[in-house]
Amino acid sequence: MFRVSWFVVRGSAGGFRMVRKSINIKFLLIPFILLCSLGVAEAADRFWVGGIGNWLETAHWSTVTGGTGGASVPGTADRAIFDGSSGGGTCTINQNISVGGIDLRTGNTTTVSQGAYTITIGTQNAVFTAGTFSGGTADIDINGTFTLQGASFTAT
Repeated sequence: MFRVSWFVVRGSAGGFRMVRKSINIKFLLIPFILLCSLGVAEAADRFWVGGIGNWLETAHWSTVTGGTGGASVPGTADRAIFDGSSGGGTCTINQNISVGGIDLRTGNTTTVSQGAYTITIGTQNAVFTAGTFSGGTADIDINGTFTLQGASFTAT
């Protein structure tokens, strides 16, 4: 058992006296650890799988390339990846989205269609090396590096 002790000097009618105070540290440590772990969002890679579908359909997102769908939709800390295992077809963005990054990798044949929804891309960059990005009527806000090399990219 870990204890922290300290002394307090208190004044009294006849002078001063020292009072020992102590506390079991485990009672402080456990709540501290719990508070520190709340609300921590870890960045994750999300891979588009299964061909044609809407961005918000979890059946089209996997935690690994070519994996099974059912992972969460990419969020503000995550990178959305389209690669050779994405299955072609079209990913239609059907809501305003905010992701950490987006990566259309070599081997990708998927078309990502923006439509009328805003896209916000964080500091994990926007990389377009294969496939097609079909922009729409809404804004695309990129807070990192934009790389276009080999993909078809149209924005209006």
